[in-house]
Amino acid sequence: RTRYYKGLCQPPEIFAAAIAHVRSKHNEIIGLFANSSQLGKKRKDKTLKYVESFFEILNSGERIDSEIIGRCRGQDHLDAMQRSSADPGDSP
Repeated sequence: RTRYYKGLCQPPEIFAAAIAHVRSKHNEIIGLFANSSQLGKKRKDKTLKYVESFFEILNSGERIDSEIIGRCRGQDHLDAMQRSSADPGDSP
């Protein structure tokens, strides 16, 4: 149940937009589980607690850095791509 981002690194503005989008869907996501007739009360409560803990991560800048951005794959590659696009004179 440990939750870490294991996807590819993205520029900060991409992460910020994705996090903002997911935050904007908070009520809809919670509603999927809260209103489910297929989950029993115990399972529903555990699921809601788990999903809410994800939103706690998204609402903490420190946890976003440590559990999402700080765990992405390919940071060196992203840094190199950003450097080369910032200085097109260095490109072949």
